[in-house]
Amino acid sequence: MSLAAVSRAEKEQRFLKQSAVTLLALGVLFAADVFHQLLPGWKENGWIIGVFVTLTLGTVALLFWNVVASLRYSGQAFFWSGQFSDEWLAHLNLTGYRWCSGVVLSLLFISVYASGMESVNAWLSMQGIAFYGKSLLAIGLICYAVPVLWGLRSNDE
Repeated sequence: MSLAAVSRAEKEQRFLKQSAVTLLALGVLFAADVFHQLLPGWKENGWIIGVFVTLTLGTVALLFWNVVASLRYSGQAFFWSGQFSDEWLAHLNLTGYRWCSGVVLSLLFISVYASGMESVNAWLSMQGIAFYGKSLLAIGLICYAVPVLWGLRSNDE
């Protein structure tokens, strides 16, 4: 079946699934970097993390290329606006955004509230703002991708 014979809803579904898988892989990549900084025992076995990061980065690059290639065959409107013509795909996209924003904003509010405590403030200052940003980015990407992929797990209507 050629891509020209595929309906718009099927193209959008393929795009949403490829995007969610790409974002999940990118979230795992950032999470691996965060865990590498947190666990001091892994720094001795840096080659294991290096191989994992290289494989994950290669996978992210291939998945990103697939997403860009799928845009060539479909309209780019849902890429820029985030609005899908299919109601189920629009619902899944919105659910992913809700989970992502809810979890990340909750963690931000908790960290702002906990920053008054000396132990949390010392831990955050020791790790650095880049570490905190990477961990929030990893959590946000994973929290968007998991509900979308969970909703797309079956093709039954």
